[in-house]
Amino acid sequence: MSSEPKTASRPSPALTHEIQSRIAASPASIHVRNLQTTLPIGTDAWGRPNKNQPVLISCSVHLRDPFNTASEQDAVTESTVHYGTLSKTLLEACELFKPDLAGEKRLRAIVSVLQNYLFGNEDPFIRGISGMTESLLTPEIMNVLTTKVHLPKASLLGSGVSLTLSTTYTSTCLLENISSTLRIHDLRIPTLIGVNSNERLAKQMVVANVELDRWFSVNDAYVELEKIVTAILEASSFQTLESLASHLCHLIIEKFVVANPEYPSLTKIWGYPVVKVGLEKPTAVTMADAPCVELVVDTDPTKNSITKGLWDASRK
Repeated sequence: MSSEPKTASRPSPALTHEIQSRIAASPASIHVRNLQTTLPIGTDAWGRPNKNQPVLISCSVHLRDPFNTASEQDAVTESTVHYGTLSKTLLEACELFKPDLAGEKRLRAIVSVLQNYLFGNEDPFIRGISGMTESLLTPEIMNVLTTKVHLPKASLLGSGVSLTLSTTYTSTCLLENISSTLRIHDLRIPTLIGVNSNERLAKQMVVANVELDRWFSVNDAYVELEKIVTAILEASSFQTLESLASHLCHLIIEKFVVANPEYPSLTKIWGYPVVKVGLEKPTAVTMADAPCVELVVDTDPTKNSITKGLWDASRK
C-alpha cells in the first residue's frame, strides 16, 4: 500500500545548509553510500545522451525518532529501515532506466524516480509506473530523505557530476521542503594564478568544485557548465584565488544560469539558484594538501546588485 507524503501545497524550496540543520536534529539515520550500477542516463563527458555509464547512488534516511524497538528487540522493526532492503529497492527502481525501457533518462529523472519509488508513488517523469506494492518508507517516521546520484565518468577533467535531492517532512506527514544541488567535482585545470614571481612563469594546477544550490532545471547541461568553467580558468591571469573565484561566479551566473532557457520562469516557482565555487592550489603550500578559497553568490536580484543587472539584461 502506498504511503504517499501529503502536500497541502507545493513544497518550499530550501538550500542545502537549511536541510543540514534538519539532518543534525535527527536522532537516528540509515545510510547506503555509493551503490553501484550502470545505466544509460544523463549525458556522458562529451554531452552524448543515453550512453551507458557507471552510476553511484547514495541514500540517507533520517528518522524523526530513535529506533528504540529495533535496538531493544535486536531486530528490524517499524522504527527503522532495513539497509539491505533499501539497497535492493534502489536497484529495483533503476530497472526503469534500462536501455530497452522507454522513458525519461535525464539525471533529474532518476533522482526523482528513486525518491518516489521508495514511497510507492507514481513519478511525473515516468507516467504509469508506480513504486513498490508495499512502500518501503512512510512519512510518519521520516524527518529528511536525501538521495544523491553521482556520475563519476560524466566529466572530462573532474571526478564526476552529481545531483542531490533532499526532502523534509512535518510531524503531520506533510512534504515540507525540497532542495536540489548540482555539483561538478574536482575539475583539475592548469591555470596562471599567484602573486609570487615564480607563479607568473607557468600555469599550475587548480582544483575547482562548482555547486549550484536550489537548482531545479531538468536539462542535463553540466557538460556545458564544465566547458564554461574550464575556459574561464584557462584564460585566467589573476594573482589571487579570491579574485578568480569572484570572476568565476560572475561568469557562471551570466553564461550559464541567466542564459539557461528555463530561467527566469523557474524562479517564480523554485526561487533563484545559489552559486558556490571552491578553488584549491595543491602545489602552492609545500607542507599542506592545498590552500582553498570558497565563495557563495545568491543569484536573487533583490539580494545582489550585480546579478540584478544580469537578470535585467536577459529580459530585454
